[in-house]
Amino acid sequence: MSSPAPIPYVPPSPPQRRRRPSGWWFLFAGLMIVVGLGLGAATLVLTIKGFTDIDAHVNADGRPHQVSVDDSQTYLLWGRPSDPSDCVVRDGQTGGSLVRVGLGSTSYTRGSWEGLDTIEPIGESVEITCSEAGGDLEIGEKPSLRTFAGGLALGVGIPIVLGGAGFVMLLIIGILFATGAPRRRSV
Repeated sequence: MSSPAPIPYVPPSPPQRRRRPSGWWFLFAGLMIVVGLGLGAATLVLTIKGFTDIDAHVNADGRPHQVSVDDSQTYLLWGRPSDPSDCVVRDGQTGGSLVRVGLGSTSYTRGSWEGLDTIEPIGESVEITCSEAGGDLEIGEKPSLRTFAGGLALGVGIPIVLGGAGFVMLLIIGILFATGAPRRRSV
C-alpha cells in the first residue's frame, strides 16, 4: 500500500494592511489644538479684563458727573490712597443717597487704585461729584470671585479638553498613518 503524497505547506497570506488615513485628518486634529488654545486664551483675557474694567473715571473738578449703570449690579468705587477722594454719590434721577454696602473684610487693589466702597444703584444712572480738594474716582462693577473662578476654569478647561482631544487624535492618526498601506492615487 502506498501512502498518500504529503500536502505541501502553504503559509497563510499576510493580513491586508489598512489604508492610511487621509492627510486632512492631521489638519483637523491640529486645528482642534489651535482652536482650543485660542478659545482658552480669549476666555482668560476676557476674564481678567472683566475683573479690571471700569465704567467711568470721574475727575475731581467739583462738578456733577452722570454715569450710566445697571441697577441690578453692585458697583465698586475706586480711589488712590495717595490722593484720597472726597466724593458724593447720588441717584442720577432722584438725587437721593445710594445704599452704601461697604467692603466688609475684603480688599480690592488694581495698580495704584484701591476699592473704597460699594454701592447698589437705584436707577440706571448715578451722579458723582468729587471736590477739587480730593482725588479722582473710578466706578466699575464689583468683581465677583465666582465669575472670576469660572472664567479661569473655562480658560484652562477648554484648552485641556479640545487641545487634549486634538493631541490624542494626532497620536492615533499618526500610528494609523505609519502602519497603514499607502493610499492609491487616481491618475
